[in-house]
Amino acid sequence: MNKAEKLGTIILFAYAVIGGLFPIFGKLGVSNMPALLYIGSSVLVSAGLVFIIDLWQRGWRLPTFTRKQLKLGLLNSVFNLMIPYCLYFIGAQYTSSINGALLLRSEILFTILLTPLFGEPTTKNKLLGAGGILIGSIVVLYQGGLNFNIGDILIFLAPLSFPIGNWYGKRIVGELPPSTVLFMRSAAGGAGLLLISLVFEHQLYSSIPGFAWYYVLLNAIVIMVIGKLLWFHGLKLLDISKAVSIVNMEPLFTILFALAILGETVTGQQLIGIAIMLVGLYFTVRRKSVTLPPI
Repeated sequence: MNKAEKLGTIILFAYAVIGGLFPIFGKLGVSNMPALLYIGSSVLVSAGLVFIIDLWQRGWRLPTFTRKQLKLGLLNSVFNLMIPYCLYFIGAQYTSSINGALLLRSEILFTILLTPLFGEPTTKNKLLGAGGILIGSIVVLYQGGLNFNIGDILIFLAPLSFPIGNWYGKRIVGELPPSTVLFMRSAAGGAGLLLISLVFEHQLYSSIPGFAWYYVLLNAIVIMVIGKLLWFHGLKLLDISKAVSIVNMEPLFTILFALAILGETVTGQQLIGIAIMLVGLYFTVRRKSVTLPPI
C-alpha cells in the first residue's frame, strides 16, 4: 500500500469504530421516539453542524455549486440516506433486530455485484476480503433460524442503493471538500426523511419525552458528523469496494460497545466470527485500490 492508501485505511477503520455505535444509539433513540423522526432529525441537525464546519474551513465564505455538483449531491442523498433508511426502519417493525443486523450485511454483496459496472474489477483479494468479512459478520450475528417476511426482504434490499450512492459520493468528493458534500446530502436527506415522517408518523409526536432529543443530538454529532466526515475522507483515498469492506467491520465494534454500555455478553460463536472478519480485513487491506475512470 502507498501512503494515501494507508491513511485511507486508518481513517475508515476509525469510521468503523464509530459506526459500531450506530445500533447502540439507535436502540436508545427509537425506543423513545418514532424511528424516521429520530433519524431525520439527527441528519438535519448534523447538516447544520457540518454547515458551520464548512463555513469555517472556507474562511466564512458561502459555498457555491455547479449544476452537476448539485445533481451528484442530491443523488448521493437519495441513494445513501432516504431510500435505505426508509426501507430499514419500515422493515425493522416486522422482524427481529438480529435478523435486521444480519441482513444489512448484504451491502458487501451488492457492492461486489455492482461496482464492476462503475469500473472496479473483481479480483481474488477483493472476493477473499469481502467474503471473509461477510461470513464473519454472519457468524457473529446469526443466533438461530431465520423466518423471512416482508420486513426481512425490505431490510435485505435497503443496502442495494448504497453502491450507487457511494459511486455518486466518490465523484463529488473529487470536486468538493468532504464537509461540503456532507452538508449537501444531509440537508436534502434530513428534509426528505422528516417529510416522510410527518406524513406517516405525525400521530405519534405527542408521546415523545423531552430527553429523547438528547439522543438525536448525540447521534448527530458522533455518527452523522464525525463519522461521516471520516467516511468521505476515506472514500476519497480508496476505491468503493475496499472502503465498504473495511467499514463492514462495524459489527465487531458493536459487540464491544454492547458489552460496555448495555451489559450484554459475548459468545464463543461471536468470537469465531470476529476472527473470520479479521482474516477478511487482512485480505481487504493488502489489496491495492483501483483508480476509477472520470465520470
